[in-house]
Amino acid sequence: MKRMLILGLATLLSVSFQGCTTGRHGSLTEKTFIDELQYTNFKRLGPVSAESCQTRVLYTFPKADPPTTAEALNIAKKLYSATAFITDVSVETHTKWHILYSEECIVVTGIAYSAEEKKK
Repeated sequence: MKRMLILGLATLLSVSFQGCTTGRHGSLTEKTFIDELQYTNFKRLGPVSAESCQTRVLYTFPKADPPTTAEALNIAKKLYSATAFITDVSVETHTKWHILYSEECIVVTGIAYSAEEKKK
């Protein structure tokens, strides 16, 4: 009976922390389009990939904020200083397993482009 109580308590704690570790996919980007009539001189800068991660101590207890797609996109945009937007965006989630901790990550990949705003 004592063993069942401990197992139940451990399960309850684990489930209660799961809400804190769910990555926020929410909106993929702040805006999902770019008005090509407002920009000129599009140049492909190259492929980008970035991730936003959260560590789970003992595979259960979250440390810091959950990973977000927006954070991963912001990191990807900074890989090239002239990035105006990213196309062909894909979003994946994965877990990195380590001894006594894991990392839940959201990975964003795409192609970065620069552009100049047209003068009005």
